[in-house]
Amino acid sequence: YYTVREASSGRQCISRGVASRPAGPFRDDSSGPLICQRELGGSIAPSPFVDADGRAYLLWKAEGSGGPAQTIWSQELTPDGLALAGTAHPLISADRSFERGTVEAPSMVREGGAYHLVYAAADWNSRSYATAVASCAGPAGPCTKSASGKVLASGARLAGPGGVEVFRDRDGALWAAFHAF
Repeated sequence: YYTVREASSGRQCISRGVASRPAGPFRDDSSGPLICQRELGGSIAPSPFVDADGRAYLLWKAEGSGGPAQTIWSQELTPDGLALAGTAHPLISADRSFERGTVEAPSMVREGGAYHLVYAAADWNSRSYATAVASCAGPAGPCTKSASGKVLASGARLAGPGGVEVFRDRDGALWAAFHAF
């Protein structure tokens, strides 16, 4: 799943590519975006999540330009992962002061029977960019933001930590990869 600018609308949209091997090459044979939300300014930052029952979901950010606040969404994928199924669900919107109008780069993990949505907030190109977490009832929400807010913030040795992707290694240990400058 990747973000690409749609020529006809000028909006950023999400599409998908498939390959026979993890190393690729990947090919997008779709006739248009998987999701675009043109009325919400476009859609970016896709992140797949597979629940314990094997059902897959796609999480992403709606840009929110010219309309409601930026929002992170979730929608179930078809079993082959090539299309969306059912209804899109809003998980969280930019409503905290430290978020400075931006929520993006979602990643979901299930740990100990609980669902956690990790997301980035604020301007990605600044020291205010940070990572926060929300607790969710499931992959389709509803989600509640942590009272404490940020879980990663700028400090003496790094600035702007965000874009977290949470994953498990082959032994089941939980890891998080993120960027910072």
